[in-house]
Amino acid sequence: MIQAKQLLIFLGFTLSAMTGFPQGKNAEFRRNPGAPRFHEDSAGGVSVDDPMLRVTDFGAVGDGVTLNTTAIQKALDSGSAVGGTVVVPKGDFLSGPLPLPGNTTLELQQGAVLRLRNDIADYPVSGSGYLNFITATKVSHIRITGDGTIDGQGAPWWQAYDAGGLSHRRPQLIYIDQCSDVMISGIHT
Repeated sequence: MIQAKQLLIFLGFTLSAMTGFPQGKNAEFRRNPGAPRFHEDSAGGVSVDDPMLRVTDFGAVGDGVTLNTTAIQKALDSGSAVGGTVVVPKGDFLSGPLPLPGNTTLELQQGAVLRLRNDIADYPVSGSGYLNFITATKVSHIRITGDGTIDGQGAPWWQAYDAGGLSHRRPQLIYIDQCSDVMISGIHT
C-alpha cells in the first residue's frame, strides 16, 4: 500500500513533469528561438524576462465604441512570438472573440476594461455555440493578470437566453482547454 506522503511526492513530481516547469535552483529552458527564459526567482517562483507590448501600439482604441478585435489579436500573436506581455492600458476596449496563444501574458492595468461585443445577431458561431470571449486550447505558458476587468456583457446574452432567442450556446468569458502552465490572477469580471 502506498503511504500518503509517497503519493503526494509522486503527484508533485508528475505534475511538475507534465507542466514543464524547470527543475532545480536557477534552472532555465527555451521554448523556441527568441522566446524568453522561464526561471526560478529568488523566492522559488517561476518568472520570465519578457518584452511589454501595448494593444494601443497595434491600433486598439479604448473608447468603448471601436471594435478592437484585430488590433488586440495582432498584439497577442506578436507577444506569443517573443514570449511577451500584452498590456491593456486604462480605457474601455471593445472586442470580439480572442484566441490566446501560448507563451503570452495578458495584463489588464488598473482602469482597463476588455469588453465583449454584444451584437448577438452578428456574433460568430462555431459548432454548437457562439465563440467564447478568450479561448486557450492546447497551449502552454499563459498568464491573465492585472487589476483590470474582463466584461462579457452577460445581461444581453442572458436576456436572449431567457426569452428563447439564442440559437446556440452562449459564449463563455474565459475557456481554457488542455493547457499547461496557466495562471489567472487579480483580474475582475
